[in-house]
Amino acid sequence: MFRKEGKKQAVLHEEFIAIAKKNKSKTAISDKTAGQHSYSKALLASLLFAGHFQTFGDVYIGVMLPNSAGAFLTANGLLLAGKQAMK
Repeated sequence: MFRKEGKKQAVLHEEFIAIAKKNKSKTAISDKTAGQHSYSKALLASLLFAGHFQTFGDVYIGVMLPNSAGAFLTANGLLLAGKQAMK
């Protein structure tokens, strides 16, 4: 969690949503395989993953991905779905 002076704590995925809403067309993620993705595309992908992960019964979900844009989107989707990634 992050603490801002005089503000309540925020969690990573909540901060990402707030930043994505302010910077919709700016580049959020970039890697050699997937290319560049704007905040709006990254948020949409994270929300789509979250919807899929919410159908899983377990809270803990195993994830094995290389460091990439896809790994970030997957982890963010898990957080948005209220799940925890097991690496």
